[in-house]
Amino acid sequence: MALLETDAIDFRLKDSVIVILAADGSGRLLDLDGDFIAVNRTAMELVDLAVRDGPRHAVTSIARHYRLSEVEVAEDFRALVELMRTHRLLSGTESRRTVWARGLAGLVSGLVGGLRHSRLPLDLTIWLLLSLARLSFRRLSWAQAIDAWHRHGVASTAFLSRDINTLEVSVTTIAARHPMRPDCKEIAFCCWVLAAWTGSPSSLVLGVSLSPLAGHCWCVRDGRIVSDSVERCRSYREVRRYD
Repeated sequence: MALLETDAIDFRLKDSVIVILAADGSGRLLDLDGDFIAVNRTAMELVDLAVRDGPRHAVTSIARHYRLSEVEVAEDFRALVELMRTHRLLSGTESRRTVWARGLAGLVSGLVGGLRHSRLPLDLTIWLLLSLARLSFRRLSWAQAIDAWHRHGVASTAFLSRDINTLEVSVTTIAARHPMRPDCKEIAFCCWVLAAWTGSPSSLVLGVSLSPLAGHCWCVRDGRIVSDSVERCRSYREVRRYD
């Protein structure tokens, strides 16, 4: 690959991609919608430079630093770009979302908002929120799910006169016997919304562990974890926070 050809590469990571740096300089490029690749230290340096300053600068900087041919580095960069495209990590390589999926995101958002205004028993409301969260993660992208729940769930006025600690117990109890077997994401989303409905500012936190590679999600209110144990969450590195 000629150096000039790198200028034609649109090197932008998808919004759902997280870059995680390991202690040895290597890293993981993790897509919140399910895929990831592990790259060595030099590849991580290429990614960082290409994102910040563009592909041409990345190639020339790496070639100069390691005393390599720019043509050789450009070929390595091309291979890295192809790998990232194959795993849909770059902007423009997203899998196509159908009109049905976009409509589902709007439906989920409306149903979450509808539950806020309903007079259903609290336990049934929690059961339905957990069900909607499960549906969201099965059929929507991470970004769509966050947007749908935030729009009419978190970004709403307080109305629920319940203590968040009591609600947390209710959520975990109902989740334990829910037929859809909600996991950390569904429980965290439910607590995130319920905390907002009580007028308590809260955050949805996404954490990642590198060895082995694993993800975890929890809700935090006033600096306290309300949907999980401190011990479990401590083993994950926080990579995203949504307020």
